[in-house]
Amino acid sequence: MRRLGGLLFYRPLGGSVEPGETSQKAIEREIREELGEEIENVELLGVLEEIFTHEGLPGHEVIFIYDAEFIDKRVYGKPLMVAKESDGTSLNVAWKNLDFFNGDHRLVPVELKALLESKSVQED
Repeated sequence: MRRLGGLLFYRPLGGSVEPGETSQKAIEREIREELGEEIENVELLGVLEEIFTHEGLPGHEVIFIYDAEFIDKRVYGKPLMVAKESDGTSLNVAWKNLDFFNGDHRLVPVELKALLESKSVQED
């Protein structure tokens, strides 16, 4: 959870793809670095592109959205975890249902909720 212009927003864990690294290897590395956990059964759900303004500056990202499972299943029972960013910043990490997100609690990138809902319907 972070604040942007006074509004709360949430985004999944992840980060940048390093030179010589695939997006799948990047998410595996990012989860290992941020949470100290390993993941498996990594599956690409989709790719989103977002153009935005942050702190008055234009931004542009291409986001690879992956689904995966934690190898250590005890992770799913933790209501709150702390992730460490590469710059040493700590982030609170919590499980949220998709119906939690609304005008007061935004999930970003903007199209992510619809993508996850469409994948959930396909699996039912």
